[in-house]
Order: sequence, then structure tokens, then C-alpha cells
Amino acid sequence: MGLLDIHVDQIEFETVPKFVLFGGSDRDETRDTSASVTTTPAGSLPVSLTKVVAVSLVATVIAFGMAWLKGFIDSQLNLNC
Repeated sequence: MGLLDIHVDQIEFETVPKFVLFGGSDRDETRDTSASVTTTPAGSLPVSLTKVVAVSLVATVIAFGMAWLKGFIDSQLNLNC
């Protein structure tokens, strides 16, 4: 004897196109229509080179700042005895 009894008499399902599951429209994907697809050249980056350099510089400055802060705290607390 259990606390929960589940009785299933009938299971209904509906086939939904994959496009609808990811927020698309409810259109028939089985038709043979060519969709307009825009492609980017293979050599282009998704972000600009200046953004990559800026993020790298900021990450480097933060890393050096954290290392300096650790050394400062260690010297103030005399943990490097």
C-alpha cells in the first residue's frame, strides 16, 4: 500500500517540429522550400580584435592587482614568517 496511486488509462501525444520547441513559429518544416540563410565568411571573428585585447588587458591588470593585494595582506598580517 502506497501513499500515491497513479492509474494511466490513455496517453496522448502530438508531434511538434523541432523549430517550435526552440521558440520558432508553427510552420510546416516537411515542405521542400529553401530558406534564406545568411552565412558569414570563414575568416571573420565573432568579436572585434580591440575587444579581445581590451578584455585581455583588464584580466591581466586584475590578476596583478590580486597578487599585489595578497602580498600586501600577507605582509600586514605577518603570515610569511
